Amino acid sequence: MSDLPRRRQPGAVWEGHYYDGASPHRHDVRVEVTEAGLVVQFADGQETLWHYDDLLQTQGFHAGEVVRFEHGPESLAVPDAGILRAIRLLAAGYAQRFHDPRSRSLEWPIFIGAAVAAAGLLVAGWVWGLPAATGFAADRIPVAWEEELGRSVTENLAPRDKRCGDPARLAAIEGMVARLVGDGSRYRYKVAVAREDVVNAFAAPGGHVVVFSGLLERTRRPEELAGVLAHEIEHVEQRHATRALLRDLSLRAVIGLIAGDAGALQAAISAAGTLAGLQYRRHDEEAADVAGMKRMQRIKADPQGMVSFFEILDKENPDLAGPLAYLSTHPRTGDRIARLRNMAAEAAYRPEPLLPGRAWDEVKRLCR
Repeated sequence: MSDLPRRRQPGAVWEGHYYDGASPHRHDVRVEVTEAGLVVQFADGQETLWHYDDLLQTQGFHAGEVVRFEHGPESLAVPDAGILRAIRLLAAGYAQRFHDPRSRSLEWPIFIGAAVAAAGLLVAGWVWGLPAATGFAADRIPVAWEEELGRSVTENLAPRDKRCGDPARLAAIEGMVARLVGDGSRYRYKVAVAREDVVNAFAAPGGHVVVFSGLLERTRRPEELAGVLAHEIEHVEQRHATRALLRDLSLRAVIGLIAGDAGALQAAISAAGTLAGLQYRRHDEEAADVAGMKRMQRIKADPQGMVSFFEILDKENPDLAGPLAYLSTHPRTGDRIARLRNMAAEAAYRPEPLLPGRAWDEVKRLCR
């Protein structure tokens, strides 16, 4: 195939099993590690490249466990964990995406130190101690595990049977997210629009962003939705959602997560699916406001779109209760809107349209 890498590392090949996601049958394959991705070699001689950006490791976090990669509906199972070490050597830029169980024995002194430090911080003071402890842990949880947490949150609060799935209209929103994210993010963003007449959106760990139809239908132009998306993207990039979840877990569970304990991950997933009252702190909201506005300006989108729609949110979005309170945006204060208004006024560029030649009212029909 034309996208297969020309440079390959001799001998970096593993035996594995391929599943197409449409049938229970498995196919014996060889999996070659390259700088660009995994080359899946089929028995009939066909080859295909799975780029690292499109891969999710879902198994292989513990010694003796089969390594499993997901590529959309397709998956690969590789019994030898050595493939993870090869990826970390040949594609160092993607090392954080893949967790090698062999390195865990070297990390235990750090984890024990983290436990002692975190306990000390918690005793010293709830106000400053807890954020420090959860921040330390959040920065050490594998991205693949964050994605699993976010998937659980999203499926619980925006189940698939309530999502609006018009591919063409959804693609317009996904394109806006791609522009706002740009290059260099550790996450692969997934956007869902849920059929719920609520003026709200939330970002779950690992790059999962959900917009409720009530919010989408109240936007008047794409730049208003982009402002909300930029804000939610910053929650993901700064790991606010992950830290919010860790604050509600026990210290033992937090240490288990950074140590790679599968039981701790399952406990966190269970908590993510049931904690309805989890919310961001005011500091996190303000940080997402400011960085989100800068993100709008980097792509030369009209920053007034962010301001105008947050003004609508301030008027129409009362305190939420129940499941929709999860990771909900705090009511916006006048000071925060004023800060955004001042930042927008300082933008020294001519705004470029986000969806040139596309009628926004047509995109908004996504859930109708």
